[in-house]
Order: sequence, then structure tokens, then C-alpha cells
Amino acid sequence: MMRIIGLLTILLGVVSVALLVACGIMVWRVAGVVVDRTDRITERSSERLKKVEGKLLRLEGKVKDITVDVDKIRVAVARLILRTLKDLPALKDAPVLVEFRQLLERLDHLLQQCEELGETLSIVARLFDDTADLSTQLGGDQNRTDQMRTISETLEEVAATLTHIRGELAELRQREPDPQKLADLIEQTRGPLQRLADGIAKIRQHSVDAREALDHLRREVRFWTTMVAILLTLVLVWFGLGQVCLIGWGWKRLRSRTLPIAPKEVSPG
Repeated sequence: MMRIIGLLTILLGVVSVALLVACGIMVWRVAGVVVDRTDRITERSSERLKKVEGKLLRLEGKVKDITVDVDKIRVAVARLILRTLKDLPALKDAPVLVEFRQLLERLDHLLQQCEELGETLSIVARLFDDTADLSTQLGGDQNRTDQMRTISETLEEVAATLTHIRGELAELRQREPDPQKLADLIEQTRGPLQRLADGIAKIRQHSVDAREALDHLRREVRFWTTMVAILLTLVLVWFGLGQVCLIGWGWKRLRSRTLPIAPKEVSPG
């Protein structure tokens, strides 16, 4: 009976050790997959953010150029207003009309560029919104997500304002020349242009912050995944030592029943 118990104990211990070894291998495989996928996702996202930052720098320069051109048009319109105030009939002269139309078309062209930039930045802001939301789900800062949503909404408002101004320019094109109305529309573009520039700067800064957050997230995932794998391995080793002791106990029971019993010596009588 003791021999059967010993054999069963050894068999149970060996099977348990094999299962524990398999669990240990699985733990480190899963840890490796988690770390590898996290590294790939964060590196790919960081590279995309770097490319976006380069584009944002170019867009920022373009907005500055547009702002300078709008200021030039504002100065030219102001001179045109002064000229027409001194001589009201001059507003109907062919050279004045041509200049007015040219200034109007230049402003419309600049606003079209700003509108396209605003739509592009809205898409970029939504991209950052999704990135920030993903970071929040993985334990990131909720405040960053809220800020990106605010920037996205602001850029959409800028695009809507510029579209409205372009609509008024189209109406002005169909009416009698009105330099003062054109000057008013130019003034209305200054606020959206400033908000557009601020939006670009904020998005670029959030891009830098997002890359830092992704790098921090990558390090955190690597650290905690490794720590959990080590702790689980220690637990498995602890259980494994218990199973080894169980195998040793079964082996002793088995040997105690299989070793021959030495004959007793009879003392001479």
C-alpha cells in the first residue's frame, strides 16, 4: 500500500512541476508580447507625432505670412478709404474699382487658405484627441484629453467664422464697391487668425507632451509587466518547491518498501 502511495505521490508531483514550468513559460511569453506590442504602438505613434510637429511648424509659418499679407491689404484699403473720402466720385473711377476688386480678391484668396488650414488643423486636433483619449484609457492625464477637445472645438469655430467672412466677401463682390465694409471684414479676420496661430502653437505643444506621455507609458508598462512576471514566477517557484518536497516524500516511501531487510544475527549460545 505504501508503495502505491509513493508512486502516486511522485507522479502527482512530477505532473505538477511540469504544469508549473509550463505556466512560468506562458507568463514570460505573455509579458514579452505585452511589452513588444506596447513598444511598437508607442514608437509608431511617436514617429507620427514628430512628422505632425514638422508640418505644424510649416503651417505656423504660413499663418504668419498670411497675417502679414492681411495687414498689407488693411493698409492698402485704409489708403483707398482716405482717397475716396477726399473725392467721393473717385470711387467710381476705373483705376479705383480695379484696385478695390484686386484687394477684395487677395483677401478672399488668403481667407480660403486660412479656411483650408483650419480644416486641416481640425483633423489634426481630432487625431490628438483620439491619441489623448487612448492615453487616458491606459492611465494617462484626463486634463490633456479635455484640453485637446477644447482646441478642436476652437479650430472648428475658427473655420466656421472664416467661412462666414468669405460669404460676406462674396456678397460684397456683387454690390457696389464699399471700401469701409471691406475694412470691417479685414478687422474681423484678425481675431480668427490669432486663434488659428494659438491653436497651432497649442497643438504643437500638446504633441510634445503626448510624445513624453507615450514614452512614460512605455516605461511604465515595461516595468510593471516585468514586475508582475517576476512575482508570478516567484509564486510558481514556491509552489514548485512544495511539489519537489512532495516528490521526495514519495520517493522515501517507495524506497522504504523496496530496500531488502537485513537478516538478524543470532548470537552463539
